[in-house]
Amino acid sequence: MDKRFRNLILAQVEAVVYDKPPSRQSLYELLKIATPDLKLHMVDNTSQRQSAYKALKVLIHPDKHAKALKNDKKELQRVTKIFQETSAYYNVCCSRLALESPSMGDNNSFGETETPTKKRESRHTKGSKSSKSPMRRTHSGFDQDNISNKRDFRPPSIISVSGSGRLPVEFDSYEEWPYLTDMVKVKDMESVSVNELAWIMACRVINLRGGVIHGQAIGRAYQVTKKSSDLEKCDSVDAVLRHFGFVCRSKLSRVQDIKYEIMEHGPVISTSFELHKAFYQSSDASSNFSPNQVSRIHPLLLVGWTMTSQGELWKVQALQSGETFEIGTGQFNVSASVLAPPDAILETIPWQSSGPYLDLNMPSVVGLSKDWRDLRHMSISISAKELETFSKMLEGGFQAAIKSKQSFVIRDKHKLAYSRRYTLREIATGDSGKWKISVSQAES
Repeated sequence: MDKRFRNLILAQVEAVVYDKPPSRQSLYELLKIATPDLKLHMVDNTSQRQSAYKALKVLIHPDKHAKALKNDKKELQRVTKIFQETSAYYNVCCSRLALESPSMGDNNSFGETETPTKKRESRHTKGSKSSKSPMRRTHSGFDQDNISNKRDFRPPSIISVSGSGRLPVEFDSYEEWPYLTDMVKVKDMESVSVNELAWIMACRVINLRGGVIHGQAIGRAYQVTKKSSDLEKCDSVDAVLRHFGFVCRSKLSRVQDIKYEIMEHGPVISTSFELHKAFYQSSDASSNFSPNQVSRIHPLLLVGWTMTSQGELWKVQALQSGETFEIGTGQFNVSASVLAPPDAILETIPWQSSGPYLDLNMPSVVGLSKDWRDLRHMSISISAKELETFSKMLEGGFQAAIKSKQSFVIRDKHKLAYSRRYTLREIATGDSGKWKISVSQAES
């Protein structure tokens, strides 16, 4: 490919992937780069959308540019990064498309391909012990790839729970998942505007739930925008979530449903809590709130609950990162409207920083039904093409990587949130033209 044409294509892709929030429109603009005659309505059709995406992948695939850039390693790394980020961006756009478009019919699916997901039973039953390595769970009956009618699709975060399971008397997200961090800091709480408050709290709930689904501390995080135009147009938590592609099509309001959501998927956010003046002036937790929101709505993170002689209380967080205090479940309208960013999108986000990344169809190559991220050691069967991609990631080749214990990140290509860092132990020929690589989780 001609250098000028390559730079033009890559610049167009970067302008969408890095600068525009995932949406139906931005997906259309991305796919139109390789398919100029694409019409907006074609984005809603799975076959036409995937055909356009395939054409785009052909244009920007690292293998297409490897020969021309064999003496420019830095530029080849840029191409590889753009290709990987485009894949993640495409999946997020497709997830949002499914959530936003009730008119979409049965011929539509999420992301690049459909990967069956086995149902899992909740571990939070009477007498059960919490796992130290959390595995993501969906409510019974939900399987994103077995939905008979996409028009009826609702993410698990808004499905009401029947109440057949037993809820514990108390629960704390930070005890269940001790590695959680929101990674959003506030310098001057007294000067926080309504819009900044919405951004701060929305980013925190996304990052916390991202950590739960990632299964370890996140290395990448959503942060408050530095663009004044974005800050001005998003004046509520819901608006910020939509800006990032998280469409919460319903609001939780039943205490029982909110509890199950927190216990299964992580912290949620109340968008109805009223910061009464009398409470603000008398509460020991007043320093956690923005004084500008007194007598107004103040978003709160709900991270758990407890029971005291005063009744049932939510464990909550406001502006003060990491500081938890308690609010009655029926106080100040706190439970009236609660939002939860859906897992369908959180799963597509690459939360692990600093690659290089080896993206594989993990359930298939590992051949195990259990969560492969729990395995300290594993053997993976990969194709010759995947082996070639792998070799380009490692400095000095396979033997040098084994000797130096060079680390890399393995990600599920369909759910980039599922990833772990590994080192290579061994490589050997496998069956049917496949290759087998043995890896161990890298020491943190």
